[in-house]
Amino acid sequence: MPNRQRTLVVSIALFVAVCLAYCAVWRFEFVHYDDNNHIFTNPRVNSGLTADNVRWAFGQFNGAQWVPLTWVSFMIDVSVFGLNPGAMHGVNVFFHALNAVLLFVLLSRMTSELWSAALVAALFALHPINAESVAWVSERKNVLSTFFWLLSTLSYFRYTQSLRRAWLAASFIALALGLMVKAMLVTLPFTLLLIDVWPLARHRTTSWMRLVVEKIPLFILAIGASVLQMRAAVSDGLLWEGGDAPTFSYRLLNAGANILHYLQMLVVPTDYAPMLPLPQTAPLALGIAGWTFTAIVLAAGWRFRKTVPFVLTGFLWFLGTQVPVSGIIGAGDAVLCDRYMYVPQIGIWIALVWSLQTATRKMSRESLATAVGVVLAILGVVTFQTAGHWKNSTALFQQAAAVSPQSIVAQKLAGWSLARDGRLRESLEAYNAVIKLAPMHAEARTSRAIVLGRLGQNAAAISEFRAVLAADPGNSEARLNLATQLFATGAIAEARTTLDGFKQPAELAATVEYWRARIADADGRRAEALQHYATALTRAKDEGWKFDASERIK
Repeated sequence: MPNRQRTLVVSIALFVAVCLAYCAVWRFEFVHYDDNNHIFTNPRVNSGLTADNVRWAFGQFNGAQWVPLTWVSFMIDVSVFGLNPGAMHGVNVFFHALNAVLLFVLLSRMTSELWSAALVAALFALHPINAESVAWVSERKNVLSTFFWLLSTLSYFRYTQSLRRAWLAASFIALALGLMVKAMLVTLPFTLLLIDVWPLARHRTTSWMRLVVEKIPLFILAIGASVLQMRAAVSDGLLWEGGDAPTFSYRLLNAGANILHYLQMLVVPTDYAPMLPLPQTAPLALGIAGWTFTAIVLAAGWRFRKTVPFVLTGFLWFLGTQVPVSGIIGAGDAVLCDRYMYVPQIGIWIALVWSLQTATRKMSRESLATAVGVVLAILGVVTFQTAGHWKNSTALFQQAAAVSPQSIVAQKLAGWSLARDGRLRESLEAYNAVIKLAPMHAEARTSRAIVLGRLGQNAAAISEFRAVLAADPGNSEARLNLATQLFATGAIAEARTTLDGFKQPAELAATVEYWRARIADADGRRAEALQHYATALTRAKDEGWKFDASERIK
């Protein structure tokens, strides 16, 4: 079979394999983890593609990021499919499948090793570490930005073949577009230098000065995007800075430990979750082990760079593309995440597959094909199961709480979703787990008190609300819910006193007025009650929500 036909067959097989592994996502819901703020409660997105919405997308930071093309892609989805989570999941699957095909085409053209390229692409396509990037609608930025990453690299490869500046310009444009989807692409110019060494071997015929100079426009783009991303993180208060920020030694040790964690995730494809907590203390032993392992691999790669150059290129790809999310320059608490391996894993698969190609030359094709087929089939099944954790909020948060029991965020979200589903006893257990981890966690204690009230444990709920307010008198959620709990037990006068002088935040204004009306009505002050009801309705209308107290009291 001619190479062109083989390329077509492999490309179709990769695309179909991805679709099969993620075939269940068409029935998935949005999750209340970024999907709410980014998509279904975001009026700019859920109203579809308009000129005003596009101006908004390009004109502001959101969620400590500047990702205008990500917003625009969501708006296009809404305009085409409506606010349909299944269709939006399907778009993610489409881009992931397309990325697998592009990766295969890129590697097969650069190396002329079709089957090795196919295996790298298949591992990338079917490994469950990518389920987070594919089955989470909000992570569209990962699959879409990588699409532009691969287009930029393919364009650069065409430039190296023809030396036509148009292809270099195309690489620049693709990188610019990708950076407007996700700033992770800032490392792309460095990966181009890596492939200049292997597999292109341009460093043998072209000076290093020229190799760097021709990429200066790409480096300028990367620097500009890095500055913009830093500003976005600062604007949202997520950049690690000041006296409370982790020390540099902590960051360095944690980054070293994460190298081992990520390799473990690739080798043992289980127990994935989107919220893995930062260690409370610097992981001294794991951090030293991670950097020691790194030094050994790099030293060996350098020593044998002439015979197995793909080892050094692959491992440096893995290390280098992690730098923006390594936590050395930290932002927020998301430092160890499955989604951060979407691009870095490519380097590991390159090093592994080309090393295996060298080591298995004496194996029969049939034996090798059987072994590869079994591995890929297992990965596909595990990916199908892993993606299933994203079918709805409750499934996701319960999985996250089970995998990362030390994560306050995971336990808190599990408690919230279980309470929403009416599974109050399980919700109480999740909130108890949060309070065990952080005894003074006001939000968890407030939510726990609400669940106690719904379970009929009124005295325990009131006691918990009062304890929260004793520690934080300005906690508006606790004050409002204490008043409603007192009202439910018939303590009308105390409920009224609780709300007297309450300077409620704008988002609670209508609800507070509603309960003032209820309390006044129960106390026989009908005129005052009518006044509060009228104010509640006015403020509810101004806030743009259909008034329902049960939905406002959480």
